[in-house]
Amino acid sequence: MPSPVAHSLVALAILETTRPPGERAVGWRWPLAVVAAAAAADVDFLTGDIWGGPYFSHHGVTHGFAAAAAAGIVCCAIARASRLERPIRIGLIVALAYASHVVLDFFAGDPGTPTDMPVFWPLATATWLAAPFQVFVPIEHDGTISGLPAVMVRPDTLAAMAREALLMGPVLGAVMWLRRRTKRRTS
Repeated sequence: MPSPVAHSLVALAILETTRPPGERAVGWRWPLAVVAAAAAADVDFLTGDIWGGPYFSHHGVTHGFAAAAAAGIVCCAIARASRLERPIRIGLIVALAYASHVVLDFFAGDPGTPTDMPVFWPLATATWLAAPFQVFVPIEHDGTISGLPAVMVRPDTLAAMAREALLMGPVLGAVMWLRRRTKRRTS
């Protein structure tokens, strides 16, 4: 699993690329919401501590595209009930940010070793696919929230987070640069 660094940077890039041309930059709420959506798949740390079992442990059903779609639908419904503008867009952005977590975790696996994440649940219980290459260094953990604080300050975890920032930071920077360049051309 990549650290929150990769998930956050990709979520912010998604937010930036989905902003319509001419719309001014967003405040702090939208970035916070998409970062939370990108991290939401890891709610299974809590369920693993409480219930356990194959679907309620880390990389359980929350690490699938059905969960991303459900998160988007719920956010769309909340936005509609709150009478926010463009509720479908809100739902789509949340679903994309959530789904990015699933994709990033897939590329933190060991190449050649099938993942046991139920990416296509309930259609299939496990993907049994292997990422063709490893982009992110997997961070070893016990799958519980109580073990996370110690994991996040280990030297290997800090090195993995630095690598993720070096890999994904330029992606976010390029997206922001392209947005500014496009804005200047349309102005």
